[in-house]
Amino acid sequence: QELGKNLLIINSHLSCCSNNEDRQQQVDEFLSVWRGWVLEDEGPFLLEKGTPFVHLGDFNFVGYRHQVETIRVGDIQDEDQYGSDFFPDWDSTGIVDLFSRHTHKRMGYTWQNDNSSYNPGKLDYIFYSDAVLDTGRHFILNTRIMDEQILDSHGLQSDDTYLASDHLPRVIDIRLAANVNIKEEKTLPDYFKIFRSFPNPFNSSIHIEFIISSTFYTKITIIDIRGKKIKELIDDIKPPGSWSITWDGINEQGNPVSTGLYFILFELNGQHVQTEKAIFLK
Repeated sequence: QELGKNLLIINSHLSCCSNNEDRQQQVDEFLSVWRGWVLEDEGPFLLEKGTPFVHLGDFNFVGYRHQVETIRVGDIQDEDQYGSDFFPDWDSTGIVDLFSRHTHKRMGYTWQNDNSSYNPGKLDYIFYSDAVLDTGRHFILNTRIMDEQILDSHGLQSDDTYLASDHLPRVIDIRLAANVNIKEEKTLPDYFKIFRSFPNPFNSSIHIEFIISSTFYTKITIIDIRGKKIKELIDDIKPPGSWSITWDGINEQGNPVSTGLYFILFELNGQHVQTEKAIFLK
């Protein structure tokens, strides 16, 4: 009711520990189902286009990063069995892997077991549709690092989160994004694909990888929410293949940009083919 429309919450609990192959098979299968749901209306119930969604849970991502990218940008590894890659958000872009820190400590781990040989790690992820949703406050609740005054003000005790679980709670505020405009058509040119842009959000640099199948005059530009050019990353003729570029949050004048939302604008032969969001956090 507060959101004003239906919200789809997907919870995943993937295979633990060293089972990289099992986890990759599970995320590949999920994306195959998700593709049928959002593109072909083949889900377990009718999903209205533009429905806000959040995908969260204990993903156990402790191995290969490709598993994260499959969820985030639809980069399926076993395409023979689970079909071709596709961008999983409503606006034909990747979804956001939200990075949160502890309330009173600049750490991002969500699991810790003092009796285990494993180091603390980020196992619990929140992915969300930034085509439809904006986030407000978000954090990892760790009562052991909160002072007594803060604990008392919230009716908490220092061991609450550790007695509840060896996984720390993640908290997120969400709201509908302003000026949401979801296109019915989700197909992209078959000669172009963004392979990955990570990390996103980022606080030092974002790495952008893409594939083109023919020789194109390629232009990649960073713009702000008003459409003003911030930084030109590529302006050149590129032969077919895989390409990558990194943006370090610096504008054309050599100054760091402010915290906020930016867009990566992709153009081939002067034609706009894709825009991807990038969130810069200082």
